[in-house]
Amino acid sequence: IREEFVKSIIKAKSPKKYLQLANNLGMLHQILPGLSINKKFINSNDYIVQLAYLLKDNKPSKLGNKLNSMRYTVKESTNVLFLASLQNFKSEEIYMFKKFQEKTNLTIAQIKEYGKLIGNESDVVKMAKFKLSVGGKDVSKDLKGPEIGKAIKTKEKEKFLNEIAVRPIKSFRDLYTALPSDLKKRVMNLKKVKQRKDAHPEGNVLKHTITVVNRAMKLNPGDIDLAIAALFHDIGKDETAGIHPKKGHPTHYGHEHVSAKLVKKY
Repeated sequence: IREEFVKSIIKAKSPKKYLQLANNLGMLHQILPGLSINKKFINSNDYIVQLAYLLKDNKPSKLGNKLNSMRYTVKESTNVLFLASLQNFKSEEIYMFKKFQEKTNLTIAQIKEYGKLIGNESDVVKMAKFKLSVGGKDVSKDLKGPEIGKAIKTKEKEKFLNEIAVRPIKSFRDLYTALPSDLKKRVMNLKKVKQRKDAHPEGNVLKHTITVVNRAMKLNPGDIDLAIAALFHDIGKDETAGIHPKKGHPTHYGHEHVSAKLVKKY
């Protein structure tokens, strides 16, 4: 049954009509027994994409077991499960999805086709094209001691860049949520850094940074470069904080140079 179904999907002039006919004849539940079938049929000759879309409403554990019992290979089952999982894609879980993708042999074209079917083509294609240079296995096998900590920080930075590229940044909260842990601490530390009240009536540097990022995203929602520039523009003020010897107000001489170095670091 598996071979005939795959052959029919690949060769059909209209896979959609073939599936409609199979459904009308009560054959679909014989072809895919014990599974919930999505009957919004599509015109695709890619049987992996077809299976993923037909079976996207099943629980992953059940779907994997059923496909294996129907003589689909482990790789075919993995491909179907990955595509079906994309309907639940969240940018904050991009590393999990990337690791799942690495277990497949799907092409970008297949992922793009499925992304279009579920109405999320842009996000899933961006996710699929990202490369992970540091993985869990690499860290545990090749690194020891302090190097592990460095590798984790590198991974966090990759995660940050991946997330802000996939998730639309609309506010400071969106940007802050994606930050690596050490950068979050750096940003939160700005709460302790005072500014001249006549120049920044909003208060400390953190409040000022939040205000600037939110204003920037209101002007141009989703502009990653603008969001990062707004976040980093005063981040060096913690290292350069001082008091004017005569006037007694806070100073941050050279903070722009420290801020620029931090941009390069991250």
